[in-house]
Amino acid sequence: MKFKHILLLFLASFCGSATIFTSEDMSFSSQAAEVVRNDFERNYDGWFASANGVRLVATQGAGVDNSRGMVVTGRGAPREGASSSKGLYLKGGVSYDYSVQVYSETSETFRLRLFCRRFGPGQTTDVELAAQTVEAGKWTTLSGSYAAPEGSSGYLLTIANDSTNDFRFDSVSIVGEPSGYEAGASEQGLKDKFAPYFRVGNILNGRTINDPTIVATILKDFSSVECENETKPMSTMARAQSSDDDVAVTLRSAAPIFDFCVNHHIAVRGHTLVWHSQTPLWFFKKDFKDDGEWVDAATMDVRMENYIKNLFDAIETQYPDLELYAFDVCNECVSDDFNRLARNDGARVPAGDNFDRNASPWVRIYGDNSFVEKAFTYARKYAPSGCALYYNDYNEYMGPKRDRIYEMCKSLFDKGLLDGVGMQAHLKANIDGFGGTDSCVAAMKKYLSIGCDVQFTEMDVSLDNGRFSLEDQANKYAGLFKAAIEWNAEHPEKNRVTAVCLWGPNDANSWLARNADALLYDRDNRPKPAYDALLSLETTPRDGDDREEAQNGE
Repeated sequence: MKFKHILLLFLASFCGSATIFTSEDMSFSSQAAEVVRNDFERNYDGWFASANGVRLVATQGAGVDNSRGMVVTGRGAPREGASSSKGLYLKGGVSYDYSVQVYSETSETFRLRLFCRRFGPGQTTDVELAAQTVEAGKWTTLSGSYAAPEGSSGYLLTIANDSTNDFRFDSVSIVGEPSGYEAGASEQGLKDKFAPYFRVGNILNGRTINDPTIVATILKDFSSVECENETKPMSTMARAQSSDDDVAVTLRSAAPIFDFCVNHHIAVRGHTLVWHSQTPLWFFKKDFKDDGEWVDAATMDVRMENYIKNLFDAIETQYPDLELYAFDVCNECVSDDFNRLARNDGARVPAGDNFDRNASPWVRIYGDNSFVEKAFTYARKYAPSGCALYYNDYNEYMGPKRDRIYEMCKSLFDKGLLDGVGMQAHLKANIDGFGGTDSCVAAMKKYLSIGCDVQFTEMDVSLDNGRFSLEDQANKYAGLFKAAIEWNAEHPEKNRVTAVCLWGPNDANSWLARNADALLYDRDNRPKPAYDALLSLETTPRDGDDREEAQNGE
């Protein structure tokens, strides 16, 4: 993918022609501070290659004064280089001073650019912050000042030169008025309330990571973050750098979220390695061609292992300070079809030559779900220490599907390959019946009886277009949290519920239809009755006598 395509993705939610601005000097606020400092001594600090063919590697001795610095190679066009989204740290209408040190073995004209967007149609900016000819073999500082228009967001910073030659950069700095996104982060929230029992998590994506209100809520309420799409195969596989069945990876999409989590010591759930959906078709085809022939199972074994190995290696190399505490190895591999649940390991329908979002390319190649055990075997081999491995699915409370998931996961657990079951828990606010509180809790206990852990991984509780009330929703959320608390109080050592994660920060940022209103915060990011119900739950552990009385119904 060329640089212009990366920019189009960055500006995807806006249309119309861009407005081009030039740099201009402006005075700094009296509150000026260094809001960004990237020296690459430990992590990649949110930086990524701006095109799929480009390689970006932090290398010891490649930076200023022989420190660790970034090396950029494999550029196919002058504007391809290195980029990083800094929208979380900046705000419109405020002047910031940008600087970076650059180096090349050849004399080059370097350019430091900023892309940002504004609310409203056609409101994008493309700013050249600095342009300077740099002598060969000499570290040089590029710098410029700029105040983006009011209402701007995104702020994608890019470094490149006018050739396609390799270059290095180091010591990125942005000075100006802090954005204030950390306001309220010290308030007591859900993460503190339930800390004695389990993590409470939520998701971020490439847009919400730049929303100060949402990020402030994350800091207050959640101790776990999952990327909504940014660690799925479609986002992490890099065809341009893949060859001979060695599948290259990129963390381009996840970079700003990982950077945020590292800086604020928030643990991360990975989602997902093996899935029939949101995986590029070329991954399953000969010569990595979309229209190629399907590969055989032996080839797929190699590709799957290489992808899993390379992804874990990239995360550990680029973000060694990231706490990657869990990863969904396989996602939604078990069919909803009662007939298929009774045969073929409950495997999905195999993919055909035409796209079907419910059919599985994995089953097309393997013939059944035998790839699941292989995926867990590779993940166990390459996952970093402390990263628990999960099987994740939806409709996980549905009797026949629940039982098939149980059988598969018990086998994996007994072989030492699986650490837990992920219950997506996309639910409606009904207390009884299909997907009611009792059926969800029964499924939770059945999976826990394997001896493994359980995490609610994608929880939302829909009002179903007004069919249910806010009180119904509050009761459903409280009932599920309460069941997890009570189980953990009874089982303090192992096979516990280790996380309850929501699938969306508020009702305006949900994968569900508008009138589902399934989350803890409303469309204006105000806490709903369900949020208050969770904060009101009793979370004081009971002693042994109390537990015995409760079990005896006294």
